[in-house]
Amino acid sequence: MNKLVSCSVIIGLVLITILSPFMTHSASARFTLIKAKSETIVIPEKDHFENVALNEEVKTSLVIIYSYSRFSIPSNYFLLSPSPTKINLEVSSKPDWCSVKLEKENLSAEIPMSSIIVGGNVTLEVGVSLKIISKNAPGYTEGEIVIKATSSQNGNIQPSEGSCTIKIKPGFYPDVRVNRSFIFVEISPGESKSIALKVENLGNMDIVASIDVKNISAMPEFLSINTSKINPFSVKSNDTKTIYLEISAKKLNRKINEVFSIPLEISYHAKGHEELKGPAVSLNMDVKVKGGEPPSSFNPAIIAGIVSIVIVAILVILLLIRKRRS
Repeated sequence: MNKLVSCSVIIGLVLITILSPFMTHSASARFTLIKAKSETIVIPEKDHFENVALNEEVKTSLVIIYSYSRFSIPSNYFLLSPSPTKINLEVSSKPDWCSVKLEKENLSAEIPMSSIIVGGNVTLEVGVSLKIISKNAPGYTEGEIVIKATSSQNGNIQPSEGSCTIKIKPGFYPDVRVNRSFIFVEISPGESKSIALKVENLGNMDIVASIDVKNISAMPEFLSINTSKINPFSVKSNDTKTIYLEISAKKLNRKINEVFSIPLEISYHAKGHEELKGPAVSLNMDVKVKGGEPPSSFNPAIIAGIVSIVIVAILVILLLIRKRRS
């Protein structure tokens, strides 16, 4: 190894002697040989993340390959202590709803003494953590993160830069609320009423929803809830929609004063993605039915019997009167 270093030094001195006529004097009073090229490449181990949950941290690694051409002479080479090339990493662009954390931002690429003739490359690796920090991140819409690596000039090795793109797609973050979870309605037989409900979509995607009776057996036969004019209804992300629930009671030939508990449920999914369902929203409705016609005292059978008796009595009386006359 010592022989190799000695040879490199000798070769370097020979090159200086040969190339000295072509050397230029810079403003910093340092001599620079013919410029050597460098290349910086950034490759993500994984460049695509899909359906990422809110506040879920996903990780990948960046492989940085720094290459330099032949006759590369880093600073301090002739002092037998070549300086490493400084490489700076930075997140040049990202969505506002995503955080990006680099394991390191400042790297060093060591250049061995023996590489002055043949050139070479150095491979470095850095971890990256990504996290979606806002529930307003657009669901199922890709965001792009660009990470740039900049290699500084080192001796006669020219600077270079490279970048990579990592794509991240937020999942569906459902959040649907209703202005009230309990509804009380008082209705009379033969009457209909309309109930207003405000449905608020605080999720990150537009939704398609419907409201239905959760347990149809809880509905008495003389009550009905009409949802055909409502279902289905859509609500945009971060918007509120008012729907009107119609309830009707049929006429009854009896007096009634009862309360019926009817469970309702709002189910929904992301618009354009029926497979992306959110948790159902339950509502409790108490319906008090009061009123109706009083029991009728009119009984056709009794009246018919009375009429029959009267007719028979009249006939008997007529017969008796006729016998007396005869």
